[in-house]
Amino acid sequence: MQIFMDGTATRNYAPDQISILIRIEYKAKSEEEALRNGVNKVSDCINTIMSTADFSREEIKTRAYSIHEVIHRNYRTNENISDGYEFSQYMSLIFDYDHERLAKVLVACSRLEVTPNLNIRFGLKDIDACNRELIADAYNNAKLKAEALANAAGKHLRDCMRVDIDFPDNRGGYRGDIMAKTAIRSDTDEETSFMDEVRKIDENFRPDDITVTKTIKCVWETSD
Repeated sequence: MQIFMDGTATRNYAPDQISILIRIEYKAKSEEEALRNGVNKVSDCINTIMSTADFSREEIKTRAYSIHEVIHRNYRTNENISDGYEFSQYMSLIFDYDHERLAKVLVACSRLEVTPNLNIRFGLKDIDACNRELIADAYNNAKLKAEALANAAGKHLRDCMRVDIDFPDNRGGYRGDIMAKTAIRSDTDEETSFMDEVRKIDENFRPDDITVTKTIKCVWETSD
């Protein structure tokens, strides 16, 4: 007799990594102006993040870049009308979980002339280690249920003959889109205001634990 049994395990993990996708867009009437000013805005963003949150230039990676003409269709005249050119650049920033450092990035970006769109994700650096723990838990869960079924059938559980494990790319986490907004402030209180904003975000911005679930399929042999 063979027993086919699924085993499931779930654990909650505190996030230990932050990933930020930074998108900067700039529109202008000419391609030259969009490119020139767009690159300047990207440079301003990078320098601001580096100086306020202590990142190196190598940590801010360019993911994608584009510049294209924006066209809309005038259906009354059946013509294509140019709305100018749009520059966009995507950058990524990945670092160990540090809520104060994250708050500094958010506040710094909110003070830029062209505010970027920030997509934030909390995750786990070593998802493989988490999977190893969950596989062990899931195996024990499956074995416990298989033993109960074998006892009910008057059998003895023997060796586990097969285990099927699915490894989806499920890193859990929380995603959030944040469009930075420029605040009105006094130049004389610049540094105090900056740290006040950082503290407010730091005190109120807390990600939930990441729940990871693993299911495996096992086959056991039994004997009388």
